Amino acid sequence: MGNIQVLAIAGVGRSGSTILETALGQHQDFFPIGEFAMLWGEMNHDFLCNCGESFFKCTFWKTVFDQATDGFQGIDPDEILKIRQAIDRNSLIPLIRTPALRPKGYDSKLNRFLEVLSKIYSSIHEQSGGKIILDSSKSPAYFHILSLIPDIKLTIIHLVRDSRAVAYSWQKKKKMTYSLDREQYIERQGTAEASVKWLAKNMVAHTLTSIAANYTVIRYEDFANNPKDIVRTIVTEMGKDPNKLAYLTGEAADLSETHGILGNPTPRAQTQTIQIRQDTDWQDKLNWLDKWIVLFLTWPLLLRYGYFSS
Repeated sequence: MGNIQVLAIAGVGRSGSTILETALGQHQDFFPIGEFAMLWGEMNHDFLCNCGESFFKCTFWKTVFDQATDGFQGIDPDEILKIRQAIDRNSLIPLIRTPALRPKGYDSKLNRFLEVLSKIYSSIHEQSGGKIILDSSKSPAYFHILSLIPDIKLTIIHLVRDSRAVAYSWQKKKKMTYSLDREQYIERQGTAEASVKWLAKNMVAHTLTSIAANYTVIRYEDFANNPKDIVRTIVTEMGKDPNKLAYLTGEAADLSETHGILGNPTPRAQTQTIQIRQDTDWQDKLNWLDKWIVLFLTWPLLLRYGYFSS
């Protein structure tokens, strides 16, 4: 098993992965890198690192890429983006897991992607001082790919949130506030589309049980109701000191500088206090027809995750 520990948060967008990553990432033994899988589509633009610097001026990321790829100029993000788009698909997980099924072209793209990721994650591991890398990329296919790197030991948190809350969140217009050189908004999803994706992506996330050193399903609502206990449990299961959580008080977290990137359009705040709470606006603001559409399409997993329990 590899010596690079990666704690990966899998699931669906708008499920609270950024705030869970933020709370975990304040622990001294964890190093949050945000939704790193998104990087290749953003490297032709300038954007904020969570430390408050431009990604390309951030000392940490400059050092990582200097070591891994001879600097930012040593890697072609368009090449890697095209490779990722070709191989990092949940429908292609059987090819990722079974070498005998891979067409030659797919195999060569996968090996190139693994070569790049292996160098970068090794560099992150070294530059972070050997901390547990916390990756909230969410994509099951991406984490299946990471698991093929021999040096990586992968632990999975499968974060789920009530599908009705997720569908309501996808209706909101959100600006990508980390973008520095353009105005950009997240594309919204209709109720049926968001519901189908919620069901499919959560089902696929369960395939990660076969490749993870440990796999845990956590409901966002449980985390929001009792963040310190959830974080303490995760930290303990990762073999780290659960008593180093002074930054978590009640439903608030005091934040210090980290180097997470991308993901939620609101950047992980540099140094401040954030409130961790359930967002229950959907209960009043999601209309009855949308609620029934979501229930009709997603009830099997809502039942499995205990959302119909008293």
